Amino acid sequence: MADENHVWTEVVDNSVEGHTKTATLWFKKKKLWTHGRHDNTSQLHNELHQLDDRFATTMDNKDKTIEGHTRKIYVRPNGQIILNGLSTHPSMDDMATIVNAILAVREYIP
Repeated sequence: MADENHVWTEVVDNSVEGHTKTATLWFKKKKLWTHGRHDNTSQLHNELHQLDDRFATTMDNKDKTIEGHTRKIYVRPNGQIILNGLSTHPSMDDMATIVNAILAVREYIP
């Protein structure tokens, strides 16, 4: 199945969340993406690590900001959804695109 390993977002009604962290997604020690987050982001990045153990995340403290969430994000490694609708915002669309692009070519990445 072509999308057995996959990350995607869905548009949802707006909710408001406080962000106290900056998360950075890495692949093979190369910075791919960074954005403000909160503590539950560690759940997302644990699930991304299951897609490919070369994904890693760092989380740094930052001043609290209030941001709207208009997305839910999902992670499916090996055809099984392990992250089912974590509340997030549109910046995750880009992260999902990056992760899926790497998954599509990862067999060619040493």
